[in-house]
Amino acid sequence: MTFQPPHFTLWACVYTGLGALGYWCVKGRDASVRVFGLSELLKRLGLSGSLLVVVEMIVFVAVGIVVGIGAVDPGTPRQAIAAGAAWTNLLAVGPRSRAPRQ
Repeated sequence: MTFQPPHFTLWACVYTGLGALGYWCVKGRDASVRVFGLSELLKRLGLSGSLLVVVEMIVFVAVGIVVGIGAVDPGTPRQAIAAGAAWTNLLAVGPRSRAPRQ
């Protein structure tokens, strides 16, 4: 059995990107979602203000497309949107709620 690479088709990328963008619009800039120091790295590169926000969003969506399609290899638009929104659970750092141990 050999490793089968994911299929990065135009529509898979579009729908996965829409899922990542939707997640960003809901949770992205309020500091509840941080992608392993992306903000700090971009600030050290001299970005600030509106440009920083735009570049963060573009990188967030691009990583969402690559990780979402790479991890899930969605076959339908619904799966692609879910993969784009769900990749943050794999890589993003933010407050996590845990059920109390019993």
